[in-house]
Amino acid sequence: MKPRFGKHFLCEEFACPCCGLCLMDRGFMIALNQLRELAGRPIKINSGYRCVEHNAAIGGAPHSQHKLGRAADIVIAGLTLNEMFELAEQIEPFRNGGIGIYPKKGFIHVDTRGRRARWTK
Repeated sequence: MKPRFGKHFLCEEFACPCCGLCLMDRGFMIALNQLRELAGRPIKINSGYRCVEHNAAIGGAPHSQHKLGRAADIVIAGLTLNEMFELAEQIEPFRNGGIGIYPKKGFIHVDTRGRRARWTK
């Protein structure tokens, strides 16, 4: 049986593509499972945990929440970027954390940084 993060996600979905580590924060995973329940549809993980080396190699922010296991770049099946943003805003840890919209890449970023941050790239 494969390791799971709650009801909806497998550990391997969040693994760093560089080294395979998957050190996701429990609170973040609870929030992401809440988002999945609210959406009522699958969530694809584009990027989850990133080791320091991988984060640097892809040009990630030096203080990226991905390195702490408190972030993911996601796509919710069948929803627009604005609809994904609106749903993420309904989950308290994301509402009080980071939500970024990446229109050119077609995903949103959600994190549980503990302070509100919003951006569009």
